[in-house]
Amino acid sequence: SVAVMELKLDSFFDIKTSNIKMNGISKFPFVKRDIALLLDKEVPVKDLLKTIRQIDRNLIRDCEVFDVYEGIAIGPGRKSVAISIAFQSENRTLKDEEVNELEKKIKSELVAKFKAVLRS
Repeated sequence: SVAVMELKLDSFFDIKTSNIKMNGISKFPFVKRDIALLLDKEVPVKDLLKTIRQIDRNLIRDCEVFDVYEGIAIGPGRKSVAISIAFQSENRTLKDEEVNELEKKIKSELVAKFKAVLRS
């Protein structure tokens, strides 16, 4: 079989690249923690992630949802959300105590703001 395609590259080359921001690879390790929450089905996941990021913009490098479950096991109108959080400093290695304190703060904020229940 034969396929034919026409590409217009003019607009591709007009894309501005001046707004691209790149960061170098850090010399310091990151620490990853996972948390699981049980909450109302209507709570947007993006609101959870936004809340986490706002807690400490310097040390929370990334957070992402890696699992969402809705089903009979957790009850109607509820969902389970699992989130992975990466912590990293640009100028030092983080201590366990610092990460533990941040994790505790994140959990407290999510419980208070979204009426979430922590899952073990």
